Amino acid sequence: DWVDDARGLADDGEYDQAIDSLEALAQSPTVRGLVLRTLAPVYAERGRVDDAIAAYRDYIALTGASEASLGLARTLLAAGRPDEALATLDAMPASPAVQVLRAHVLARLGRQAEARAAVDAAFGTHAEQGRLRKRAVLVIDAAPVDDGEVELRGLLAAAPDDPVLRSWLGYYLALWGRPAERD
Repeated sequence: DWVDDARGLADDGEYDQAIDSLEALAQSPTVRGLVLRTLAPVYAERGRVDDAIAAYRDYIALTGASEASLGLARTLLAAGRPDEALATLDAMPASPAVQVLRAHVLARLGRQAEARAAVDAAFGTHAEQGRLRKRAVLVIDAAPVDDGEVELRGLLAAAPDDPVLRSWLGYYLALWGRPAERD
């Protein structure tokens, strides 16, 4: 269909042509929701952040879709607007996807303890390797953080044979060093 064809254009790097097609399709009320679902991330990929945010908000108003709220929060975070991203996520029902994205937002806001708690809540007691790795990603994503090295070493102590955690600790130290070396 036309929406899929436009998505294909965007996937091929033909963003302007895809956007033109989707904007024309969005004028039809019968397919507007479907079109906005595709148009918002295409705007974001093209770097048209304000248009992406507006399209996500229109999509949310039209459908109430949680995927749209997640997309909006991701776009706001990428645009350097973590407070707005957090407000969007706080208005959503809790789910693992919401908790993980919320953790990234909290980490960017410097609220590391809350970010870690959100990851722990998202993963629960299962998927321990995934939980440990996601907590490491929070450190890298918000780096440098005051307790980044301590957190990464603690995660590695919990899974000493994990090569990914070991490499992230090395990466962190190579880029940001120890706190005393940064000051």
